[in-house]
Amino acid sequence: MDIAILNKVDFSGNGYNLAQAINKNTNHKAVSMRIRNNLFDYPIHFEKNNENKKKLREIILNSDVIVIREFYELPELFGVSLSELRKKTIVMSFGGWRWRRPEWREKTFNILSGHQDATVVISSADFINDMPKIPFIPCCIPIDEYREKYGIKKSTPPIVMHSPSSISEGTFTKSTEAFLMSMERIFRHGYEGDCELVMEATNRECLEAKSKASVFFDRFEYLYGVNSIEAASLECAVLTYTGSDALQSLSEHAGMTCPFIIVDNQSRLEMNIELLLGNPHKLESLREACYQYARVLHDGKYSVKQLLKVIN
Repeated sequence: MDIAILNKVDFSGNGYNLAQAINKNTNHKAVSMRIRNNLFDYPIHFEKNNENKKKLREIILNSDVIVIREFYELPELFGVSLSELRKKTIVMSFGGWRWRRPEWREKTFNILSGHQDATVVISSADFINDMPKIPFIPCCIPIDEYREKYGIKKSTPPIVMHSPSSISEGTFTKSTEAFLMSMERIFRHGYEGDCELVMEATNRECLEAKSKASVFFDRFEYLYGVNSIEAASLECAVLTYTGSDALQSLSEHAGMTCPFIIVDNQSRLEMNIELLLGNPHKLESLREACYQYARVLHDGKYSVKQLLKVIN
C-alpha cells in the first residue's frame, strides 16, 4: 500500500515522522510532502517546487491512501482536485488550533461527506473526550535516531530549559515570562542549577540543548506537543499543561500514567522546579518515567497501529 502525507509546512515534523514510522514498522511505503519550509528546519521527503510539482501530483494520484494534515485545501495546492481522489482512502488529520474552531470542523465534515472512504482523525488528546468516536493517532518522533545522534549528556548542576515555539504568540509569551521570573526567584532561594532559554533555533539545535538539559518546561496552555515529547525522549523531566480529561485518555492509550508534571501558572511552575532541583533522586526517577512514557506512546509504533486500524 502506498501512502501520501500532505502538509502545508509540517510545522513540527509530524507528517514526516509518521511517514518514517510507517516505513520502519510496516511493509507499506509512505512519503511526506509540504508546500513550503517551516521555521525550524524539520526534514521532509519532498518540498513542492516548479521542477517536482508534476511528480508530486503523480505520487498523490498513484497512492492508495492520502493523509491530509490540517488543511482540507492541500490536495489542490499540490495540483490535485478533491474530485480526483473520490476513490481513494482519505484520512483528514487535525491536531491544532483549527480543530478547536467548530466552524472549521463543520466545514471539514461537509467537504469530506462526498467521499466514500474518508475518515477524520485527531493527533491531540484534548479533543478525545469531546469527540470519543474520532480515532486518536498521537504525534510520533524517531526516538532511537535522536538518542543515537544527540546522546544523553546531562550537565551538573542540572539545566532547566524552556524553548518557546514563537515568542510573539501570547500564550508562549506568558509562559516564557513566567519561566524567566521563576528561575530568577529559584536562584535567589539558593537552588543550584542553570537556566537555558532556547529561541529561534533549528530543530537540531533544540535537540542538542535537550540532550544536556535535565528539566524541560513547555507551556501553560493546551495539550503538550512535540516539544515535550522530544524532551522526554532525551530524558528530561517535563513540566507542561494537559487537562485532566486528556491526561486520563492519554494514560489509557499508553497503558501507563502520563508522568509529566502539570503546571498552569507561575507559582506551580516555580514550586515544582524547586522540588526537582532540591531532590536529585526524584529528578532522576521522573526523567526515566518521562522517557519510558514517550517510548510507549510516541515512538511511532502505536501511531502506525492506530492509522492502520483506520485505513484497513
